[in-house]
Amino acid sequence: MSYSPSEQGATSVTSQVRRRRMAAAAALGSVSVVTGIVSLVLLTGIAAGDEPVVTPAPSPTLEQGNGEWCLGDGKNQNITVNLEGIRLLHSGGNPSGTISGPAGSITVTGTDVTVTINAGYTATGIVVKGGNSYNLYPGPFVGLITVTGLVPPDNASGGPAGVSHVFFCGPAPTTSPAVTTSPEVTPSPEVTPSPEATPTPPPTTEPPATTQPPATTQPPTSPDPSPSPEPTVTTDPATTTVPPVTTTSPPSLPKTGSSLTGLITAGVSLIAAGIALLLMRRLREENP
Repeated sequence: MSYSPSEQGATSVTSQVRRRRMAAAAALGSVSVVTGIVSLVLLTGIAAGDEPVVTPAPSPTLEQGNGEWCLGDGKNQNITVNLEGIRLLHSGGNPSGTISGPAGSITVTGTDVTVTINAGYTATGIVVKGGNSYNLYPGPFVGLITVTGLVPPDNASGGPAGVSHVFFCGPAPTTSPAVTTSPEVTPSPEVTPSPEATPTPPPTTEPPATTQPPATTQPPTSPDPSPSPEPTVTTDPATTTVPPVTTTSPPSLPKTGSSLTGLITAGVSLIAAGIALLLMRRLREENP
């Protein structure tokens, strides 16, 4: 079947448009795949950065006695263990579950103990007591780190004794939380007292008119001058009331966070969309 030149030209233009669309779809698919892979890699790195390093417990040293404190606590020698620093966290007697504090956490499950040291803290050692002795696990353990497999000493029957208490020693943190200062209150201006009123002087009394002999006619006597008006006492304007100073604490920052699950789902969706676009191009090339 033959085509006219105009039909052949239209077919050529249509083919070129189709090839350009397929090329654009392939480029978009490649970009989606690359973006999805990069997102997953970044999210994996972020999630890994928030997780502590997990390490098994080192071999302990068996010590006799009732260790309760560290060398820096200044307690009696018979209840002080040979670990530098102060006691950062103590589980209390016969612990069970998780005990948390600023320096970390202690989790006791039966005779198995796990200790986490928070970032900014370093433990010189960990003590797990049971019976009449305790296991001393030497450090240092630099946070953020989780130490697993900690146990109390064995009892007379050969099995681990019940956990009496757990604690770890170390120096106090070197960083202090920032202190928020309240804004200064501007003192109110002093009120100026009003000036005292000046008293009005009494009016001046004129002497009586002198009577002349009847032969002589005197001009009429001038009336007494009017008494001087009293000066007006000027009262002080109303004292201006100073509005109370309102101390406003700076608003707390909203807590922000993101769902790693949602971001990972977005990355996977981008990869899937890219792959779909690439497959669509392949199908169109096979079925022009």
